[in-house]
Amino acid sequence: MSPGADVIVDVFAMMGSVVIRVPDEWAVDKQAVRGMGNIRDVRRGAASADAVATIGGNPPRIVLRGLVMMGSLFVRS
Repeated sequence: MSPGADVIVDVFAMMGSVVIRVPDEWAVDKQAVRGMGNIRDVRRGAASADAVATIGGNPPRIVLRGLVMMGSLFVRS
């Protein structure tokens, strides 16, 4: 992907786990709604959207939208 490009991924996890693989240098914007669920970015040296805004730069960004209900969404590299 080109620098500054956005990818939107709609997710739905209910009573289970979902793993999304994302390169370490991409920013992840976690906008999904959590209902007794969890969204965790477990990449080493991962760039969060807030950290990228503070540091500067324009890496590709993945936006996670949707619902995580009584389950987990993991972002891994």
